[in-house]
Amino acid sequence: MYLHYLKLKNRLASFVSSRIAKLALDTKITPKELKMTLDNKCLVLVSNPMDEAIGLAGLMLTYPKNFEILLMTTGYTDEGTIGGIASHVAISDEIKFAMETLRPLGYKIFDIPAGAIHKAQRIFEKINISEIDYLFLPNIFSRNPDDIALLDNVANLLEETEYKKNLKIVFFEVNSTLIAPNYYFDITSKLKLKNDLINSYKTRTSNKKWFEIIEGLNRFRGYQMGCNYAEAFTILTVEDFLKLVK
Repeated sequence: MYLHYLKLKNRLASFVSSRIAKLALDTKITPKELKMTLDNKCLVLVSNPMDEAIGLAGLMLTYPKNFEILLMTTGYTDEGTIGGIASHVAISDEIKFAMETLRPLGYKIFDIPAGAIHKAQRIFEKINISEIDYLFLPNIFSRNPDDIALLDNVANLLEETEYKKNLKIVFFEVNSTLIAPNYYFDITSKLKLKNDLINSYKTRTSNKKWFEIIEGLNRFRGYQMGCNYAEAFTILTVEDFLKLVK
């Protein structure tokens, strides 16, 4: 856990001195609306199911066939959790329902034990990003150890494999808010469906009213961006991403 803290601290320090932070502090620059074309290919990597719904359900519900989703874990450790096998089956059913609602081009569950993404380098090495235009990742300032490990593995992948020259890295808000979002997407028309999608993850929302928390965040982002509800993103070049993470 201390190692994860040091990585997070180093990333914050790198960000403060980065070009992205300087742009974020420029009051003449306002976030732009994220627009996609039908041929944009997007890949989403998440540590835990429901993260994709929290961070970018509104965007994916608008452009479902642009997206493929990789869920690295089901949120369960090798030792299991309360509820055991029954809970594991339940979350699998919830993921299936969520994907049927989102209707992405494709999705895959890797079922890495929660807390073990840092040991899954070989799985990341096999992820094909050669045709991807936008790679969506958890917020770089997430305090979740699996998110931190996921970003480390993606950074290694980018250093070792081929990708498009104009590939963009996109951070979405999960487990912590973005410090400097530079793009937004109006999700007002998709808000109810997004809330229903979050609520469908019953095994993950039993102790928290996640939809209320996220609706509040999306409402605040909408206020910032000049609409009712919005999802916020920070979009970087691969070069900028590697400078922040490595």
